Amino acid sequence: TMLISNINSECGVLPGRITEVAMPHTNDETVALFTQLRGGQDLSDIPEYLRCPVIMDTGCGRSFATNKKMLKDIRSHRGMCTGANGRFATDCIGTLHLPINALPTTFVWKEPDVILHTTCSYVLLSPGRASKEMGLSLNLDSYSDVATCSLPNGVVIPLVNRNVLMLRPL
Repeated sequence: TMLISNINSECGVLPGRITEVAMPHTNDETVALFTQLRGGQDLSDIPEYLRCPVIMDTGCGRSFATNKKMLKDIRSHRGMCTGANGRFATDCIGTLHLPINALPTTFVWKEPDVILHTTCSYVLLSPGRASKEMGLSLNLDSYSDVATCSLPNGVVIPLVNRNVLMLRPL
């Protein structure tokens, strides 16, 4: 059996290759990460409510949006949710309509019953749920900084592997 202390050398991982990724918590941190993911491009063509990172979170059972403008068919739904920062209350859900960078063109991610969580700095998408309901497949190669999601209609969604899978901004 392989000892845990030897796992990096046994797997060929270079020491120091894996780095901690700090997730944004303030508006300034969110905009800085979004700008970095966008390659430093000007943000003036992106509506302010869409200037947040979008994470494909395999540990997320239900997607959530950060702004009511991302949702259609909003309805009251009181409940408690548990996330990485603990429990939080939610009072509405809706159908997510989120334009995302995809190949061959921009794609609108439409998902019903998405939680509105306005205090979070980033949108979470649930690839497990999307796999079951939309036919989404996820491809993440070993030692890679990129990944992709694919839908049965041929849409390919490029992802950036920053130890969490993030969508490339519009």
